[in-house]
Amino acid sequence: MTRKTNEKKPEKQSQSASGNRELVRKLKEAAAAGDPEKQFLLALRYENGRGVRKDPEKYMFWLKEAGSRGHVDAELLLGREYRDGKYVKRDHKLAVEWLEKAAGQGCPEAEHSLSVYYSYAGYLPVDIDKAFYWEERAAKHGLAEAQFGLSCYYSSVKKDIKRTLFWTRKAAEQGHPEAEYNLGLRHLYGMDVGKNRRLAVFWLEKAARQGIPEAEYLMGTFCEKGEGVPQDLKQAAVWYKQAAWQRYADAEYALGCCYLYGKGVLKNEKQAVKLLTEAAYSNIPEAQLLLAMCLLRKKEEGHNLREAVLWLKDAIDNDVKEAYRLLGILTYNGWGVKKNKKKAAELLGKAAEKGDKEAKKLLDMIEPPKVKEAKTGGKKP
Repeated sequence: MTRKTNEKKPEKQSQSASGNRELVRKLKEAAAAGDPEKQFLLALRYENGRGVRKDPEKYMFWLKEAGSRGHVDAELLLGREYRDGKYVKRDHKLAVEWLEKAAGQGCPEAEHSLSVYYSYAGYLPVDIDKAFYWEERAAKHGLAEAQFGLSCYYSSVKKDIKRTLFWTRKAAEQGHPEAEYNLGLRHLYGMDVGKNRRLAVFWLEKAARQGIPEAEYLMGTFCEKGEGVPQDLKQAAVWYKQAAWQRYADAEYALGCCYLYGKGVLKNEKQAVKLLTEAAYSNIPEAQLLLAMCLLRKKEEGHNLREAVLWLKDAIDNDVKEAYRLLGILTYNGWGVKKNKKKAAELLGKAAEKGDKEAKKLLDMIEPPKVKEAKTGGKKP
């Protein structure tokens, strides 16, 4: 049976190739006769090399032929080609001309592109009214990207919450990931809508499944804490991983904690330190503190003490009270930093002022209350 199947394959491939050549021949005849649809289809074949040899010049030739006869998809592509400069020299004036032709036929993608042109300086003078006009047309024609863009206009420019929410929902219902995330956040924190954990999870999960890292991270926190969904540490780690792969710093910290404590994954301190380092470099204070603590545990490697000191200093810059205490201890003992009891007392004092009870105990051991009173002349500091 296998040999018979193999014997038929060349014949089938030959028939397919023959049929494809005939299709291209007829397409070329119709395009040459002035059929704009066939000109457009032929242009696409020259662009992607289907049935013909890939040829950018012929692609642009037939695209212009179709566009000059009012083919709306050709007009849109011509606008994009002159905008992006992939196959022709970039020319924003021509790009706008072709996009306006397509937009005049009600093409929502062209309308949205024109809105973008008028929104940002550089190619055309910024004109918010024209940008709004084209975005509204595209949104009403059902383009999700334009619907979300219009919601942003109503939020930041028009200051119209009702229409902001209306267009955000429209875009989210069509699966626009940023709109789903926006709507999820609104329900999570009660921003212009009532707080609703169920709806928040519903929209944030949709956004997360489309790769929005902030949504992936939030879904991880929901699964870890059992908020709005059943508690599931393994699934929490999965969501954190997906966000961390996109270099989302909060997720890198959360996943680092998972590996450090074995929450939903096997314990792996090496992997935890790697992730915490990435998050610490992104200025996540909790990561800076936890990374320093991990390094302090490796006492056999002297350089870790110095590195831990540096991370504690970064955490102190972010006003982390535990970092004041730990650096105070290291400074008192001269571990990884020059020994300085006065500086140690200052650091412990700051930690104590911020409510660190352990720092208060240590400070009393370094400077008993009677000594403090003698220094201040009996006055309360």
